[in-house]
Amino acid sequence: MDSDLEILFDDDELTADYQNAVTAVELDNDNGTEITVSEEDYDFNVDSGDTTLTIDEGVVENADEYDLTIVADNYENIEEDDLEVVEGAVNASQTTVESSSLTIDVGDSETFVITAKDKYGNPVDINSGDISLLHETGGAAVDTEYDWIETVSVDEVHGDSNQVEVTIDAHATNTGSANDIVIEVDSVGVKDDFEITVEDSAE
Repeated sequence: MDSDLEILFDDDELTADYQNAVTAVELDNDNGTEITVSEEDYDFNVDSGDTTLTIDEGVVENADEYDLTIVADNYENIEEDDLEVVEGAVNASQTTVESSSLTIDVGDSETFVITAKDKYGNPVDINSGDISLLHETGGAAVDTEYDWIETVSVDEVHGDSNQVEVTIDAHATNTGSANDIVIEVDSVGVKDDFEITVEDSAE
């Protein structure tokens, strides 16, 4: 999804004549998506029996399984079924953080959800180990840097492999605030101005 799609064919019968006869490259899936790839967006190359179809990045935006049809004048169509196009990497502008700030009473906890997507909006699978909350880019984890944050825990959301739930546990007595916390998902900075405040509402 983040690069050109390359499909290899193991067919010794394909020749340069076939390459020159190709008139259409088409993709479709079970969801009703039909893509006719324009001539400038693909390259079909036959080289000593090794055949490669390259489709430019961005032509296919939805991660899914596709059926491929190659049409050539005076030749039978080439058909390949169930070609899998997988999602791309985590994208900062598409990935969402449920909250922009948390205010927590001492000894309590608050939770927010992170939803990861690639640059085309496809869900990206993440797990608890992919999440970091840092006091600055490249800095220490917030529960190490700040004595008013006791722990940060991350749990996967059942049924949504591209979501995690982050829980911040406040220290029992210490208070403090920071408004430039960096949230990283799979080493990609998705937010750099997250704010956490721990206060004592009883004071």
